Amino acid sequence: SIMDDFELALMDNDESNDVWGAVYDVHSMPQQLYSAGLTLLETNRYTNIITDISNTPKNIALTEDVRALRHHNAMNYFSSTARRDLSAKNGLFFAEQSFFFGTYLMNGKNIKKSAAFDYGILVMPKHDVADDYRTGSYGVSFFTIPHSAKDKHASAVVLNTMNYLSGDNGKEKLGEETLVYTYFETVVKGQVANLAEDFAMLDRIKASVRYDFGFVAQGTVSLQDSFAHAVRDNESIAVTMGDVAKSAEDGILEMMAFYGDPKYAE
Repeated sequence: SIMDDFELALMDNDESNDVWGAVYDVHSMPQQLYSAGLTLLETNRYTNIITDISNTPKNIALTEDVRALRHHNAMNYFSSTARRDLSAKNGLFFAEQSFFFGTYLMNGKNIKKSAAFDYGILVMPKHDVADDYRTGSYGVSFFTIPHSAKDKHASAVVLNTMNYLSGDNGKEKLGEETLVYTYFETVVKGQVANLAEDFAMLDRIKASVRYDFGFVAQGTVSLQDSFAHAVRDNESIAVTMGDVAKSAEDGILEMMAFYGDPKYAE
């Protein structure tokens, strides 16, 4: 494979051809799983029934392949988010010592300012050539309710009110002066992406967003962590899949009980 070719170059005595096949940071590696097609939980938009679809041959196979990539000798992986590591991983790319650089969106402004050469921004690589291209959003902020909340109805009212101004209903009534609209148009488009082509690309991305409840609720439903940790720790997800599924089921039932559905309360 191409990674094997990079490994041979890194191992010989000629330092002039030392180029990493790929550099990834801790933010981008989980997204490699999603981009490869990882699907954890499916929510029926009509019934709101949540189905665990994580234990599939495709999920197992792609996780094993991403694990092999993560631990390949031509892969340089940065697990720390410290500023010194940001400089180090960016430095490898700026010095043209990395064929591919997987990093997070906000690091784009640093690359844009510092890279002295032309480069391309790509979607994450596919796992299967027949698949559609997919990419993920990692580190998105959202509000959650702690278990200590006594009045769940009041919590729901507060969250609905806060999110009302960020949704389509609020946008229609307030002339699009909403939090999401303002952030997207002013911050993202104004500071990171500032070309007409960038604007069109971001609008197309926003129109095609799909969320996986297994990602959104990763604090309670530990499916994502299980797959990501298997990659990180160089362990086979196939071996632990039974325990992973049981833990996810328990997490989903716990959330249902917490939000007051009498069918699931103890």
